[in-house]
Amino acid sequence: TVAEAAALLEEEAIHGAPVVNSYGKVIGVVSRTDIARHLSESMEDAIEGPSRSVLEALISKRLAEDNEVIEGLSSPIQEAMSPNPVTAGPDATAGELAGLMHREAIQRVFIVSEDRLIGVVSASDLMQVLARYEQERRG
Repeated sequence: TVAEAAALLEEEAIHGAPVVNSYGKVIGVVSRTDIARHLSESMEDAIEGPSRSVLEALISKRLAEDNEVIEGLSSPIQEAMSPNPVTAGPDATAGELAGLMHREAIQRVFIVSEDRLIGVVSASDLMQVLARYEQERRG
């Protein structure tokens, strides 16, 4: 559900994660932004006034028991995820992955082998690789 995905992202301190089917095939990606968008859409009618934000409404707890919130959180993750995730094979280089992220304007690439998820490379991961390279280069 959306609530389970939100809890996972928070628990793991990550911004996005793959969504896989029962066969382990990546069918989508869900990010904090996807979840916020989904909840915003599901609560749109419950927010009073055009300038009131979802965050303001949640902070004020006016919507804490509202049916739109409950329905939004209990929705299947497929309703909030972004379909068609970007994938690469296990032999992709850091440079190739960086180029792919840049071209697609994304923050993570899912590494798959035989259509099954085997890993995730994030922009943060690539920055760590670059930092290590620079340290080693400087000696």
